[in-house]
Amino acid sequence: MNQATGPSDGELRQRVRDGLGSGKLFRVDGNGLAGRGTRQRCTVCNRPVLTSELEIRIEEPRQAFAHLRCYAICLEESKALLESSD
Repeated sequence: MNQATGPSDGELRQRVRDGLGSGKLFRVDGNGLAGRGTRQRCTVCNRPVLTSELEIRIEEPRQAFAHLRCYAICLEESKALLESSD
């Protein structure tokens, strides 16, 4: 992991897969609210979403915050999980 930019896409993707599999993360469906970062910890990478970054806030099934990049990967993996269970 690069301290300045955070985990690579591959590392994030694996983290999301592990989190979805264990139940630590929940599937997302694209209904996040975008806004300016509030320094909340990203649910995916555990780094703060800085005020200079875009933050995605999820309200249901429980409140969570994510970087746009982390949320995009979580959304892709959520869709893949849903498709694989059909």
